[in-house]
Amino acid sequence: MMKKIAFLLFFTGFLSNAQDLYVGPSSFVYALDDFVFVNNDIQLEAADSHFYLRGDAQLLQNNDIKNSDLGSLSVYQESTTGVYEYNYWCSPVGVGTDGTQGNVGFVADDNILDPDDEADLTNVLSNNYPFTAGVDATVVELSSYWIFKLIEAEGYNGWVHIGETNAVLPGQGYTMKGYPSPPPPAPPIQNTLDFRGRPNNGTFTVGLNYDGTDDEPLSEPINAVSTLMGNPYPSAFDMKLFMNTNIAITDGNAYFWDQEAVGTHVLTAYQGGYATYTPGAPGVPADNGTYSPAVFTFYDGFGGPGGGAGGTPTDFSANNERRYAAIGQGFVLNSSGAGGNVVFNNSMRLYLPEDSSESGNGSVFRTTDTPDHVLAMSHNGIDYNELINNPLHIPDVRIHAHINGTYYRENVIASRPNTDLSYNKYTDGFMYSSLEDDVFLMADELPVVIKSIEVDEFTRIPLMIKSSTNASTFEITVNSINHFDSDIDVYLYDDLYQTYTDIKEGTFNVTLSEGDYSDRFEITFSNQETLSDYENLIDALTIFQDNVKHQFTILNPANLNIISLQLYDMAGKLILNHTKVNNPSNYYVSTSNISDGVYLATLQIDEIGPVSKKVIVKN
Repeated sequence: MMKKIAFLLFFTGFLSNAQDLYVGPSSFVYALDDFVFVNNDIQLEAADSHFYLRGDAQLLQNNDIKNSDLGSLSVYQESTTGVYEYNYWCSPVGVGTDGTQGNVGFVADDNILDPDDEADLTNVLSNNYPFTAGVDATVVELSSYWIFKLIEAEGYNGWVHIGETNAVLPGQGYTMKGYPSPPPPAPPIQNTLDFRGRPNNGTFTVGLNYDGTDDEPLSEPINAVSTLMGNPYPSAFDMKLFMNTNIAITDGNAYFWDQEAVGTHVLTAYQGGYATYTPGAPGVPADNGTYSPAVFTFYDGFGGPGGGAGGTPTDFSANNERRYAAIGQGFVLNSSGAGGNVVFNNSMRLYLPEDSSESGNGSVFRTTDTPDHVLAMSHNGIDYNELINNPLHIPDVRIHAHINGTYYRENVIASRPNTDLSYNKYTDGFMYSSLEDDVFLMADELPVVIKSIEVDEFTRIPLMIKSSTNASTFEITVNSINHFDSDIDVYLYDDLYQTYTDIKEGTFNVTLSEGDYSDRFEITFSNQETLSDYENLIDALTIFQDNVKHQFTILNPANLNIISLQLYDMAGKLILNHTKVNNPSNYYVSTSNISDGVYLATLQIDEIGPVSKKVIVKN
């Protein structure tokens, strides 16, 4: 039986559940900070049948049964940019019509409203947002001049203007600029938009098909197409599940646009770029993936990244976890091979309150009772509370290249189990576009800004440096090391001079003439010169058990300073403990009183650390 609602109904507990949901004429449902789950369909019967999501309220649905009729769901989302900068959007609702069902297209003029009082969460009154055809939004109008979509595009010419009156299909994204704000460096004023319409639900697809001919070979992507899409549901969205479901037809990454406020609409003055998210190991739900921020650079008149000059990102420690996309979040996917149709379905949905703070803690979602505890729910069988509150930390090193003193490129080395130097589509991340002067890692001769490899002291990762002039400058250093042991070392190796520069504690500086330097530089985790010295010292040290003389023998021709000697049985019990051995060329320890058996001898040596060897005692 449907739940017949002929009166207003408030959901204010944490969980609200319905089999079917029917909202009749002159009736509404109001949910505040609530998880609302509907197993089947939602019927919003008339134009005055409303379903309000306020605060952190979100809607999940289970089955593919289509929502229907003329009424509307209302959910707020923030526009976080000024009049000169883009937000990439994807609408959670479409235009409902009486007597019809299913997911329908979004039209900005119909589906974006302006709340009477967004600060009052009990407010349910909004009016259609007016649009201006001018380039600048006003305090009472949005600009339709900048509303574009990008569908199966082979380059910059694929951007299609749709304005406020043309439909965007469910799952497709669109661009729109923001609200009047004070000039930089002041942050933009957040403007609340009320998305109203029939809520999207169930399974549908968005095209990412490549015909095999690149009609724009000078514009990104190369031999592929790009589509702007996004989270199409009125709930949070698991990007890892989404990316893994569609991995065969994409390049494995999602790209998020970010842009610096510069106070102009002129394309060549834009400071912006695409950040890269890669979903991580598919068989490890706790692996949240890895995110590398955008390079803020100028753009040429064809929409490609300009060379020479660029902008500097203000904060590399900003929120950087992208696994869980917020309501309305847009992103770009690139095809792989012939591509195909990207699939969205309800299993990718979850409830997770947004984090609108600027704390830079890496989460795009707000914590609830305490700063370190999050409440999350879904019907897809994944325990998100466990994943979020007890996260799997993938160790990573974030390396920053300051290029020509103007902009930064971040490269991330993530130490994931069972990964190596070869390219891995799930765990390695491409850059969306390469700059004329650039620095990036290489995997199977492919350019990546995220490289997953199980790091040890012998790991060596090729580093490409591109120079467009005869005097391009590069300053390369480690910006952060996360979840590694504190004693990890990071070096940049220059094969031309056969030198190792410690970029954990210092900076590698180089000025290069024009060219691509693909086989000169490497990132390493040990200084091979030091390692060679270590190996020579080890080779000079001889440790053995002399069972004829019943003594443990150390031959130390290099006169290394032996701090201590311990002998353990195979159960881990300490049998002998000698300290202050110092640096004799020969050292002997009687074993005549020790039982026959296998033992582990461990020496602590000042110059090289611990050295262990198994010995067999037979008296």
